[in-house]
Amino acid sequence: MEEGRASSKPWRRVVGLDEAGAWESPALVLIHAVGLSRRMWRPQLELLQNEFHVLAPDLPGHGAHSSAAFHLDEAVEEIRALLSRTVEYKACLVGESIGGYVALMAAALEPEKVSGLVLSSSSHNLPPRMAIRARLMVGPLRRTFLALGGEAYLARKIMKRARRQYDKNIAHWVRAGGLRPRAIADSLSELVDVDFHARLEAVNCPVLAMNGAKDRFLRRPAADFLSHAKQGRREMVGDAGHMISLDQPELFSQLVADFARSLDW
Repeated sequence: MEEGRASSKPWRRVVGLDEAGAWESPALVLIHAVGLSRRMWRPQLELLQNEFHVLAPDLPGHGAHSSAAFHLDEAVEEIRALLSRTVEYKACLVGESIGGYVALMAAALEPEKVSGLVLSSSSHNLPPRMAIRARLMVGPLRRTFLALGGEAYLARKIMKRARRQYDKNIAHWVRAGGLRPRAIADSLSELVDVDFHARLEAVNCPVLAMNGAKDRFLRRPAADFLSHAKQGRREMVGDAGHMISLDQPELFSQLVADFARSLDW
């Protein structure tokens, strides 16, 4: 496993990209949840590298790119650029939470480069009530909150929950890339304006939607959301909440591997 290795040119380094597996293997691009970083995927890189070429980039505003602001369209363009730069044939995009929406938008724009799409806890058009809440989060209240050290406070709360909820190795990787709570508010304010049903209808490749059985907010609308896919199937993951890859890393990796084996590469 290497940090910064880029495609078939091992002498070239890419900041904010982890890779594992052989270059000639089928490619999986893992897109992290907003607020975390590529480091959250370390268990999947270890579990999937024997069969796949696994790439885990940092989105803008996260990890190695934390000095930048997060914008949804820019995140999508980063994934498209990664596909063009480092994937010789096709890739299966795997996104968790808001990272899944980034994957969905990229897949709709790159049909020739994407063989499959995994949406983990990314199966809902955000309801109108979220628009009001999201815009409050990026207005004057947000600026005041951040000026008073609010992001550091939220980061501590996230880590406290991670230590309580996950084993120490996973909690370590959650923390390793840095936490960016402000990006969550930034992304929500943009997500509410996107019709993801229409984006999903534009995707031609097979789609796997995963939902955690404990994720009440997203598991209920998932079936209706997936009905907009041309080739879609759903997996309900028991004993998992919103962050399925962290709650059930081995099972998550197995579901991704099984799905990827079924694709037309």
